[in-house]
Amino acid sequence: MRKRFCLGLASPFLFGLFFAAKGQAVPAVTRTGGDLGFQLPTVQGALQYSLSASEILTFGYGGADDNAHASSISGNLAFISNGSQHPLSVLYSGAYLFAATNEPSTFVQSLTASQVYKWEKWSAVASDSVSYSPESPSVGLSGIPGLGDQNLFPVVGTGPASQGLLSDYAPRVTNSASGTLSRAVTGSTSVQGTGTYSILRFVGVDASEGIDDNQLTVGGGLNHRINALNNIGGQASYSRYTFSGTSTSVTTETALLTLNRQLSRKYSVTLGVGPQRTASSDTALYPPSIGISVDTSLTYSGKTYRGFVTYFRGTSNGAGVVTGALTNTVTGGVSRRFTRNIQGTASVSDYSTQTLFPAISGLPSGNALFPATNINTLIGSAQLNYRISQALTAYASYAALHQLTQGASVSAIALNGFSQTFAFGITYSPLGRRFGHND
Repeated sequence: MRKRFCLGLASPFLFGLFFAAKGQAVPAVTRTGGDLGFQLPTVQGALQYSLSASEILTFGYGGADDNAHASSISGNLAFISNGSQHPLSVLYSGAYLFAATNEPSTFVQSLTASQVYKWEKWSAVASDSVSYSPESPSVGLSGIPGLGDQNLFPVVGTGPASQGLLSDYAPRVTNSASGTLSRAVTGSTSVQGTGTYSILRFVGVDASEGIDDNQLTVGGGLNHRINALNNIGGQASYSRYTFSGTSTSVTTETALLTLNRQLSRKYSVTLGVGPQRTASSDTALYPPSIGISVDTSLTYSGKTYRGFVTYFRGTSNGAGVVTGALTNTVTGGVSRRFTRNIQGTASVSDYSTQTLFPAISGLPSGNALFPATNINTLIGSAQLNYRISQALTAYASYAALHQLTQGASVSAIALNGFSQTFAFGITYSPLGRRFGHND
């Protein structure tokens, strides 16, 4: 089946939501930059929602020669509570696909909630995200091409949500719980600690074909505001990955030096770079290695255009396809307002993935738990929105997904081929409602 985004994307979006909401006093809810279709709210007490219906055509279904057709209904809801001290952010996204040919009927569900607590010089954030998806992520908020949410501009600088590893039809449940505690040391300097625990579980009759995993990450950092345009900091983290079917675990230790700079009114850059140590619990066969981790982005925001370019390099869990991977990712996107009633958005991502711990020279390849495998993935998408009325928007979208797998150490669900998805539909998304008053 096609490769579709899981709703782990919700967490980065929500962190942006409640931080954007703090301390603002806006008289009414409006669409960000006049954008068309569903948009995430950015002010306190705001609720946004949408309902969509679409027809989806897929050529090269599952990377094969089959074609598929499905109808869908979908919806999104996002809310930020009032209060600069204890704001709550909630994001729900769901859909049901009525399959006409080849593709099975299925649903997608995701719910994420984040709560902020502030007192004196301290602040804490607790969040949890749970989702059910029929396959791995590809494009859009829901992760499913054709549902009309490919127009949402991505939040960058958070690493690749899907690790660029795509799979055929393989229903899975994901859950991620995280907490952050920070304290202002001075007016310009703060320290923080973080912890995250995530799971991936495959379900259904073919559940054994995917690789279940657990991930635990703890870390801390320091941030210093130099002036209105520049911030520097340092971060250190430890992650441990465990997988079904093997007692071997993978650990990473990462240290990043970070820089955030506002280059101009329209341009901003974020850079994080530092060493990353990756190791296996079986050090006799797979000794530790040290590489470079990078997480950087450049964004542009103008009246007509918005755009971004990101580069990410680092270790990931393998997304149920492999037991750990080193990923290099380049992603870019652009959004343009052509007229008052027409808006277009496009993005492209290129992933180069290599499994961890390839066969060591001098050892029989059959003894290697992680034989060398390279996976190259290219994801491109575009959506055009046309305003019918204040609340109704028609859209047409396109997604091209290509993945080439070279090697044997991947699960049976790994996609190997090329598919294209064309879709058209209509979205009902009225202007958001406001509740109460800001602090």
